Amino acid sequence: MNIVRELQEYPSTTILDNMYCEPLKAKNLDIYLTTISKLNPEAVLVGDSPVYMGSHQTGIPFTDEYKIGNEELFLLQQKDQQGHSIINDTEDELKRDFSSAVIWNGLELELENMVLWNIMPFYTHEADFNVARKNLLPQEEEAGFHFLKQLLKEIPSIRMILVAGELASRIILRHVELKKDYEIYYISNPSIASVPEFISRVKKAFELKENILERERLASESEVAYEYRRRWADTDESGNFYCRALNKILPASMSKYCGCCPCNLYGELYCGYYDFNRNDHGWELRKVKRRFDLLIQANLIPLFPDYKLRTKHGSVLTEQAFQFLAEVYRDRISLKSNAPYLFYLMEIAFQYIPYLEKMENDHPEEIYVAILFHNILNNTKVASGRIGKEFGSYIQSLIDPEEEEHLENLAEVLTMFESVNTPKEQMRLFKKIFKIDILEI
Repeated sequence: MNIVRELQEYPSTTILDNMYCEPLKAKNLDIYLTTISKLNPEAVLVGDSPVYMGSHQTGIPFTDEYKIGNEELFLLQQKDQQGHSIINDTEDELKRDFSSAVIWNGLELELENMVLWNIMPFYTHEADFNVARKNLLPQEEEAGFHFLKQLLKEIPSIRMILVAGELASRIILRHVELKKDYEIYYISNPSIASVPEFISRVKKAFELKENILERERLASESEVAYEYRRRWADTDESGNFYCRALNKILPASMSKYCGCCPCNLYGELYCGYYDFNRNDHGWELRKVKRRFDLLIQANLIPLFPDYKLRTKHGSVLTEQAFQFLAEVYRDRISLKSNAPYLFYLMEIAFQYIPYLEKMENDHPEEIYVAILFHNILNNTKVASGRIGKEFGSYIQSLIDPEEEEHLENLAEVLTMFESVNTPKEQMRLFKKIFKIDILEI
């Protein structure tokens, strides 16, 4: 295959070993990819990089020498047109790898419908050859993504990408264009998650695809695909309710936060957001959440809902901010209120809306987002540069003390709040969350 020839040409370095320079390993990969492509697989399982005891020895991702020697594995017993078979290049005791055992033992049915791959196809290592390198150079990451695109091009039947690993997740998340053509599911690496959990996640991804296709079929039949809906939240007899903003079932006491939520339509538990059409009768809370889990995992809807008609530029910025925060603070709890951290941020930012609406300046939406983001650089791994790139330099300047205009812009915002008679309590809170008391303003 073309991709194998291209892999062979990639240069090795002192910290990267291209095992496909060895003809036998290149031939093993070529036979495997040719065999699996003829089966028209629907998915590709993308790991991080080869391990020393596994695909570095065989050339086939997630596969060790012991599995190649197993005569019962159909995919590893094929020959090419010249009669070459997938074989081991050793007469010593066959090496075993944990991930290989998990996949080839637990996913027998899925393996004929799924290509095995690594986002970095080559063995990357520290100065000590046997120690795998965790971080890649930028050019290595881009090369890895290039080869994934080549694989997808050569096997056009692939419609799902199952992502198993932190490196693979980071690179694929960066290339959002993949979502246009593929269903993407994030699955923990088998060396991190428990074996049953990993196997279950892969199997559920295939089941999920069937569920989503069925839902799309029903939606097309009713000629309603995605619409803006205003409705009461689903509740049970105890007052527990499904919160679309957090995609969680919450106790009745949490409904007090509805007034701070941007989905709120001026009534407790009354929400407005985009959704696929569904029958509103006979839904238990578990079924409601399960339905949204499926849609979110299939990338048909975001984790935090589309909650406004997209007719104003400002609404898009705020909506994007909440969707960003929902991902960053997923399952995070506020130590102060013991409520979801996103509720804590909503409650703070909501206090400033009346005064932001009175301001005569060009940045009310940006100031609101900056209040939501006030602590994001301190308690997450989100980089300041990412905020600037995705939400603009003005928001970045308000939340990052290292920015040149940080003090000047904060002082200007503080003055604007004073000019619209913002109460002292809110002024004190603003100074506290932005640490203005200790700054020279």
